[in-house]
Amino acid sequence: MDYSKFCEDDFDLKSWLNDALEIECNPDTLVMKLQLIMQEVNSSLEDSSMALLTDIPRIVTKLQSLNNETLLLKKLMNLIRNDINKVQHDRTDSMSIVVELDRVKNRMIDTERRLKQADKWCVLNDQIDALFEEQDVNAISAKLQEMRETLSALTNLPDYEFRCDRLSNLYNRLEAMLSPRLIAAFNRFVSRLWRLPRQV
Repeated sequence: MDYSKFCEDDFDLKSWLNDALEIECNPDTLVMKLQLIMQEVNSSLEDSSMALLTDIPRIVTKLQSLNNETLLLKKLMNLIRNDINKVQHDRTDSMSIVVELDRVKNRMIDTERRLKQADKWCVLNDQIDALFEEQDVNAISAKLQEMRETLSALTNLPDYEFRCDRLSNLYNRLEAMLSPRLIAAFNRFVSRLWRLPRQV
């Protein structure tokens, strides 16, 4: 039975379900296999999280953020198992099975999108401090805009408020960097005005 089709962009749930039922005629067994696959995915995520804990200290902060995503994914897996259990109780209605599994697929797609956004946030967060050291104002502004757009997809995360505070502090840091430059530019402008010949 080919489970890799779940990862395809053009995944057809109804077609996969029909093919699967031709191979495995017992819906109970099919549901149990799907549960086992999800348990393996969950176990793999937990193993990956533990392996990252032994990595260098520089990525500890990133690991904590990814761990939050893992907890979110574990909650989703529990919801998926509950959904499949509900489907199992109503095997006679094939359309309800298709609708329920399609809802599961949409949840998985949404979770994948959020995980990608969370990873993008971590990458941008790692890059921004180096740009502040270089005082590259244009690059800093672009990165802050990307971080702000990424943050809109992470509203349900436990550390969302922390991320908001981090972004606000970065904007304040940029403002503090620009203030002396703006004052100096204004003073130069005023100085040039005073040096211009005055008309009587």
